[in-house]
Amino acid sequence: MLLDLLKSGNRIVHIIKTVSVTFWLCLLGVTAQAQEQEPLTAFENFVVSGDLKSAHFYLENQLLKPELIETSRLFVEAVIQSNMKGTRSNAPFSVSRLPSVELLYNYLGAIRPIDLNGVQRCNYYSGRLRNDHVCSLATFLFSIGATPQMFEFFQSRGMTTTSFSKDTLPPVVVFVSDLGVAYGMNELTWFSQNGLPLGPETYSRVQLTAWDGLVSKHRFTRLPDDKPETSEFNFIDLLTLSIANTGYHGRELNNHRDFLCRYITHVAAQLPPTFDHFSYLLKNIKEFRGSMIGKSSHPQQWGIVDRAVFPHSCRVLIEAMGRSSLQLDTMISEFSAVSDLKTAQWLVSLKQSKGGSNAQSN
Repeated sequence: MLLDLLKSGNRIVHIIKTVSVTFWLCLLGVTAQAQEQEPLTAFENFVVSGDLKSAHFYLENQLLKPELIETSRLFVEAVIQSNMKGTRSNAPFSVSRLPSVELLYNYLGAIRPIDLNGVQRCNYYSGRLRNDHVCSLATFLFSIGATPQMFEFFQSRGMTTTSFSKDTLPPVVVFVSDLGVAYGMNELTWFSQNGLPLGPETYSRVQLTAWDGLVSKHRFTRLPDDKPETSEFNFIDLLTLSIANTGYHGRELNNHRDFLCRYITHVAAQLPPTFDHFSYLLKNIKEFRGSMIGKSSHPQQWGIVDRAVFPHSCRVLIEAMGRSSLQLDTMISEFSAVSDLKTAQWLVSLKQSKGGSNAQSN
């Protein structure tokens, strides 16, 4: 019995020693990892702040292993931090000062190759980056209204403007959301000739609601209720959805809608819509009413009109859509039911008018 107890005691001591040794080895491992992380964190902070000389101290003195540096992520993060809304134009890596961005690219690229087509944290409205908001560098550049010259700089280094996944906001969505405001026809032509997919891509609901895209707290566009959850949207759908974007006000809103209505009229015959655009626009834009035709947001003074409440180009587009829409009778009934007779009478005139339009066939 005594012998058994001694053997049992020895086993317990052995177990205690084993656990103790394992604990200290783990602790030493965590400590070593923490010590390794500290130089990396300091290095990244210096890089993002634009102090490359101080950052290089850690590599020069072998305090940091080069293979630990995620150059692709760090480059994009530094560019985003320097170009967040509200950031001064003299930020270290502002895209308005491309030589400084090139210096950063060359410095980090010499450590490890840089891939500009990944997805990174990119929420800039809160003044800091958050893990739940991710996008590509191209998407971020569109969100700040970067010029073709700026895009050319990054594209010459491998960046593309196509989508990368079905759950991340596509670059073209942000571009379309800024047409008529940050971008005009010249920019649209340039981007279409330089890789931006204005036609072939399709978009899921998840993509359109990701990050700060078409549907968010900043852009109050609603997606069609009668469209199946799994059904995707095409480029023409995207243009129409963006007309309902209420992220703009005043002249910017007028310019955005006017541009899109003109552009849709020009290109609609090239791609059929996947839902009824006519009823969608009437239901989601309160200004698109019969009483608003020819009205301006302020009384005309000295020959100057602030903005058209219902741009003429949008009226032309709506009328073309209405003549071929299967929802025309339904919309006439709905506006009659709420006593909006001016809109109902306007729609009745569309029904009675002869001819058709190639702008949209639903």
